[in-house]
Amino acid sequence: MRSTVCAPEVILTKAYRRFAACGEACRRYRYLGICYGPSGVGKTLSARHYATWFSLEASQSYTALDEPTFAAIRDSDTVFSTPQVAHAPGCMEQEMRLRRNRLRSLARAKLYREQEAQEDAVRQQGTARLRDYLDDPGWVNGAPPPQPPPTAPPLCEIATLYAHKRDEIHDPTRLVMIDETERLKTVGLEQMRDIFDHGELGMVFIGMPGLEKRLARSPQLYSRGGFCP
Repeated sequence: MRSTVCAPEVILTKAYRRFAACGEACRRYRYLGICYGPSGVGKTLSARHYATWFSLEASQSYTALDEPTFAAIRDSDTVFSTPQVAHAPGCMEQEMRLRRNRLRSLARAKLYREQEAQEDAVRQQGTARLRDYLDDPGWVNGAPPPQPPPTAPPLCEIATLYAHKRDEIHDPTRLVMIDETERLKTVGLEQMRDIFDHGELGMVFIGMPGLEKRLARSPQLYSRGGFCP
């Protein structure tokens, strides 16, 4: 299980900034974007970097990530996916569910870390109170000094609070990026349209030139789309 990530270096060129602006607009306003261009211009690399997907895929357990890596991805809300060359009609929908669950697991890991930090603070405070209590000059008189009242919630209350927070976590996904969209058949595109319509999220289709013409043959999908340069 890896806890460090070696992602390829991405130069933030003008083209990448335009791509990122498209992704940000689709996320913020729940648009459906279409990004197309010839092979080799960096569409896939840009999308994976924008979604921080290199880091998200690097570990099976986000609780095992080192703090700098986790800090870079803890607020991620973008799913990146590439359809297989041959896939059954339900595969893409299942793949989306699994990848969106990754983001939900990340949100839970964030709460676990917050809980651990609070519990450590309470333990340290309790240790300091005990030390002050034992060092109190009142012991010299032969009678134990009164114990100070606790100033932090007990550990059981913290655990219960964060258990409720984890149970209340909703799907954090705000944007879905589909690379090599031309691999999707008509059924797959309809599945993506259904996810877009019911998911309250944005979506970006990425592919080769001609993708926009193929999507134009699906009026229900094309009418929801914009274009990314």
